[in-house]
Amino acid sequence: MTNPPISEVFKAGTLFDYAAWNNDSVITMANVPWNSTYEDVIRPDLAEDRANAFIDAQASTNVKLDKMIHARFDRPIRIQVPFNVANQYNYIRVSNPVQHQLNPDIQKDYFYFIMSVGFVNPDVTELTVELDGWTTFGKHFRVTQAYLETGHMGIANTKAFDNYGRDYLTVPEGREIGGEYLVRDRERVTVMTNSAGSEALEDFVEGGMPYSAPGYDVLIATTVDFDSDPGTVDAPKLVTARGGLIQGLYSGAKFYVFDGMVAFSNWLAKHRETPWVTQGVISITLIPRVDRYLPSFNYNKTDPEDPGMTGAPPFAYPTIAHQLKPNWREELRQTLPPEYRHLDKLLTFPYTAVELTTWGATPVILKPEMWADKNATVTESACIIPPSQRVVFSPQRYNAIPGSEIDAKKNWIPAALYPISPYELGPGDDGGEYLDLTTMIANFPTMPVVNDSAIAYLANNKNQIAYGIGSADWAQTRAGAGVSANTENMRAGINATRAGGDVSRNLASSLTNNSINAANDQMVAGAVSGIAQGVAGGAVGGPAGMGIGAGMATLGAIGSAVSTGINNESMSRANRLSNSAGREGQEIGIGATQAINANNGRLARYAAAGDHANTIAGINAKTQDARLTQPTTVGQMGGEAFNLVFNNVELAMRIKMIDNAAIRSIGDYWLQYGYAVQAWTSVPTDLRCMDKFTYWKMAAVYLETANFPEFFKQLIRGVLMNGVKVWDKPSDIGRVRISDNNPLPNITIGYNV
Repeated sequence: MTNPPISEVFKAGTLFDYAAWNNDSVITMANVPWNSTYEDVIRPDLAEDRANAFIDAQASTNVKLDKMIHARFDRPIRIQVPFNVANQYNYIRVSNPVQHQLNPDIQKDYFYFIMSVGFVNPDVTELTVELDGWTTFGKHFRVTQAYLETGHMGIANTKAFDNYGRDYLTVPEGREIGGEYLVRDRERVTVMTNSAGSEALEDFVEGGMPYSAPGYDVLIATTVDFDSDPGTVDAPKLVTARGGLIQGLYSGAKFYVFDGMVAFSNWLAKHRETPWVTQGVISITLIPRVDRYLPSFNYNKTDPEDPGMTGAPPFAYPTIAHQLKPNWREELRQTLPPEYRHLDKLLTFPYTAVELTTWGATPVILKPEMWADKNATVTESACIIPPSQRVVFSPQRYNAIPGSEIDAKKNWIPAALYPISPYELGPGDDGGEYLDLTTMIANFPTMPVVNDSAIAYLANNKNQIAYGIGSADWAQTRAGAGVSANTENMRAGINATRAGGDVSRNLASSLTNNSINAANDQMVAGAVSGIAQGVAGGAVGGPAGMGIGAGMATLGAIGSAVSTGINNESMSRANRLSNSAGREGQEIGIGATQAINANNGRLARYAAAGDHANTIAGINAKTQDARLTQPTTVGQMGGEAFNLVFNNVELAMRIKMIDNAAIRSIGDYWLQYGYAVQAWTSVPTDLRCMDKFTYWKMAAVYLETANFPEFFKQLIRGVLMNGVKVWDKPSDIGRVRISDNNPLPNITIGYNV
C-alpha cells in the first residue's frame, strides 16, 4: 500500500467507506443465517467472498442510492423501500463499483446487520444497522497466537491420544458425568477354583474321565518330619522336622505341598493310625497351584507311596505378566455410538475408569490415560509363606513415563538346589507405581486336621501303660511274698511258743522232781535221825529199850516216808496235770494262731489278687475311655473361603464408562464446542480445524491486521474470546448435524502449525 502524498487533500464525506455510502452505491437486502451475536461466523479468509456468493444466490432486493447516506452507529438511515419489503430481511450489503484511487484494485463491500426496521411512509423505511466487522474485515486480519481455552482444535489435534491422552486430554471439563459407571467390558484371571480334580470324581462317573488338575494345592506347615517312618501304635516313632527353605526364606518348620485335596485326603487316610505324626501340623492352607508359577513342578518326588505330595518350593515364584485385553481401548471405542467414536477423551478418566478387583476389600480404580500399556498388562506375584500369604496384582507401567525401562528380577537360588534352568523371577520395578498400586488375594482359607485321640493316647502312653501293668504285677507278687513271709513268721512263732512251753514244762517237772527228791532226802534224813534218837533213847532202857526205841523210830520213819511219798505223788500228779493243761492250752493258742494266720493269708492273697485285678481294670478302663475321647484337631478353620466356594478366587478387570445419557450429553457438547485445551498455540490462518465448523474460545489473542479501525479489531478479539463457531460455508450454518463435522488433517496444538 502506498501512502498518499501529504499535499493531497480529500474532501470530507466524499469517500465511500463503512460510514459513508456514496451515491451510485448499491444496497442489497438479504437474509443470512449469522447474526450480530457473532456465535456463528464465516471463515475469515473467505468471509467476504462466501458472503457475497451466499447473498447473490438468493432472492434479494437491491436499492441504488441517488445520494450519499451516512451510516452512523447511533443514527438510523432511510432507504426507499416499502416497510413490508424491508421487514423481510436481516442483512444488507453495500457496494460501490467506483473506488478511490487509493484502492484501485479492491472492490470493497460493507456488510451490516439490520437491527431494527421502522415505518416512515409507504415508500420509505427507516433502518438501524450495525456493521458486520467480522465479514467486512475478515480477510484483513490473522490470528498469530492465542491461549486457547476450549475448541475443536483439541479434537482435531493429531497428537491428542499420544501417551493414551495423558499429554493433552487430562484438562478438566467440569461437565456432569452422572451418578454411576456402567461396566462396558470385563476380563478375568482365575487363580483358584473349587475343584478337586477329576480323580475325586472318578467314583461317581461311570468309566472315569480324563485327568484334570485340582483347582488348588494344600500347603502344610509341620514340626514333624513326614518323610520318616512313623512306626506303629505299639512302637511309635516321632522325628522332628529339620526345617528348610521355602520361597528363599529359611523356616524351622517343614512345609509340604499336596496336589489338591484328593492327594491330601489320601495322605490323611494313610496316617489315620499314626496321629502322633499329624499332631505336629501347625497350619493347613489352601493355596494357588504351584505349577501355575512353576509349570515343571513335580508333585510326586518325595515318596512314591505318597503320590501328589512333596516339599514346598524352596525359592521365590517368578512373576507372571498377564495381557488381560490386547488393544482394549480400541475395542472399547467400538462400543460407543458411531458419532462419538472419534472423541478420544471419552477413553480417559473420569469418563472411563478401569477397576481391578479380587472381590475382596482391596479394589483399585485406574485412570486409563495413566496406564502406559495398550494391552492392560497386569503382573502377578505370589507369596505362600504363612501367615502373610498373598497373591499381588499390579498394573504394569501405571504412571510410568514413556520409554521407561522395566527392571528384571534375577534368580539367586543355586541350580543345584533346585535344577530349573533357566529360572527368572520376571519383571520387577516398571518405572511406574509398581507395588504401591496393587490389589491382592490374601487371607487364604485354612483348614483343620482331625486326630484320633484314642490312638494318640495309646501311642503317647504306651510305656506308661506297660509300667502300670508291671507295677500291678509287682504289687501282687509283693503281696504274695508278704503273705508267705507272714505265714513263715507265724510258723516260727508257733514253734518258738511250743519250744518255750516245753522248756517251761520241763522246768516245772524238774522243780517238782527236785522238790520230791528234796522231800525224799529229808525223809531219809529224818528217818535216820529218828532211828538214832530211838536208839539213843532206848539205851537208857537198855538193849530192849534200844530195840523198842529203834522200832518206834523205824515206824516213825516209815510213816514219814509214806507221808512223803503221798506228798511227792501228789506233787508229781499236780505237775503232770499242770503240764498237760499248759500243753493243751498252748496247743489251743497255737491252733488259734494258725487259724488266724491262715485266714489272714487267704485275705491277703485275695486282697492282693483283687488289687491287681482292680489296677489292671483301671488301666484297661483308661484305655477304653481313651477310645471315647473326642478327636482333637490341629490347625484351625479360618481365612476367606467364600470366593473359593463360588469359584471367584480371581483377578477381575472391569472396564467402566459413564452411562449412555452422560455420554450423549458430554459427547454432544464436545461435538459442538470441542475440548478444554488451556494452552498457548498457533492458529490456522483460516481458523479451521474441522471440515464444517470450528469452535474457538480464547483467553488471549494476538492479531496481525491491515489498516482498519481499532474498534473492529477489538470486536474481532472479543468475538474470539467470547466463543465463536467459524463455518466453512454459510449454507451449512444451522443445517449440518454436529456429528457430521470431521477433523481436518495435520492439526497440532502448539507452535508448530
